[in-house]
Amino acid sequence: VMRALRVLPALRMIATLLAVVNALSLLSIIMQTRSDVTPSYPPIVRAITAGVWAIAWGWAALRRPLTLKMVAPLLTAYGMWSVLWLLIFARSDYDRGRVAFQAAFTVLLLIPVWAAYWRRH
Repeated sequence: VMRALRVLPALRMIATLLAVVNALSLLSIIMQTRSDVTPSYPPIVRAITAGVWAIAWGWAALRRPLTLKMVAPLLTAYGMWSVLWLLIFARSDYDRGRVAFQAAFTVLLLIPVWAAYWRRH
């Protein structure tokens, strides 16, 4: 029980950080719609997904009793979405080369999160 209580603040911090990052991403996308830069993705789709992720992560951070139960599956979905997004909208060879690295890095980051999750349940 004590280990789970020590993990909980770290998971809440991760959820809060990801909520802020996605909220800032949404704000950035809104500001970019007024520029002449054309990204490889539809800005409205990116804005919607950033908004949805910001709300999901904010909710996970605020729901203290459910944070431990929510962060592992939500982080897994977020990682898979990020890899999928890169696969769909990568234009350059550099971006396509990052897909394998991002997938492997996501799996490595998820190992301790899922270990804490399974220890708790």
